[in-house]
Amino acid sequence: MFPESQKLDQRQFRSFASCQEWCDANPRCKGVAVSPANWALRECFLVGTTHITARSGWTASFLSDCDQGCYTSWEQNVGMFPESQKLDQRQFRSFASCQEWCD
Repeated sequence: MFPESQKLDQRQFRSFASCQEWCDANPRCKGVAVSPANWALRECFLVGTTHITARSGWTASFLSDCDQGCYTSWEQNVGMFPESQKLDQRQFRSFASCQEWCD
């Protein structure tokens, strides 16, 4: 969805409004991305770019050209990386099993 270098911060998802308020507090933030609702731990990501690629289940909103607090409508199905970069996927079991699977 966005380059790792553009991820400013991340935290557990509370609400769409709280993600936007959190972005307002960071002068480098250009928008927020929210991980899919079916993740065991849903997260809010502050991003320093408006260039985000499609990714199923993700949601994003960006600051628009106005004073602080103005955002675009929430966009569905945006994600962390281009589909062409996905090697494989499976259901989450544990962080350790993901690492073992990757190794």
